[in-house]
Amino acid sequence: MYNMEAISLKLHRENDLLGLLFLKDGVPREFVLRILTAEYPNNLMNFSLGSADALTSAGTGWVTIENANGVEYLEPEKESRVNQVFYGVAPGYARIYRQYPAGVERGNLIGTRAVGSQVGYVSGLYSPLHAPNPNTEFFVIKGQFPAFNGYLPYKEPASTNIYASFYVASFAVCELDPAGMTPEDKRRVRRITMGGKELMDAPGWLKIGELTKQTGPV
Repeated sequence: MYNMEAISLKLHRENDLLGLLFLKDGVPREFVLRILTAEYPNNLMNFSLGSADALTSAGTGWVTIENANGVEYLEPEKESRVNQVFYGVAPGYARIYRQYPAGVERGNLIGTRAVGSQVGYVSGLYSPLHAPNPNTEFFVIKGQFPAFNGYLPYKEPASTNIYASFYVASFAVCELDPAGMTPEDKRRVRRITMGGKELMDAPGWLKIGELTKQTGPV
């Protein structure tokens, strides 16, 4: 079972405010979203990343979480939605590295973080397959999606399949114009750095005030 008690403390709900920090034209810029409706849980169980050989830096190879038609499971279908994602790993000794967006390394403390290094991974011991650690949380927007690579850090077994399970909360959102926000609203914004210390670029559709005409969930 999912670690619902721990995860529920991080789940967002209607009327919460998220401040997503991106790079816009090379400058850090925050976009504030109000959650209109919350839909959860949407569980993706036991997704196979493929087989990895022991101690090989190639791991399973970088895998996006998609169906047979190439549709990304973790990416929202519309620009007016944001997904809050948690994930677990199996087997317990396996490690998973994440790119977000796909093709961009994340989780490194300094320099380049390669698959097999001692930073930037989530193990099955830290975040079990069906009880994901709430600290695996990240947010996915339309136009961006993650990739994962599974790694075996020991000589035995010689190879094995590596799996991930995902707990996904999906939100209908509207963008707020900061000029119209109350002081109370500004105090209760939860700020999320998109991409970690290496900020990701803001998608072209996300512009201050662009979504303020939306009056209800989509």
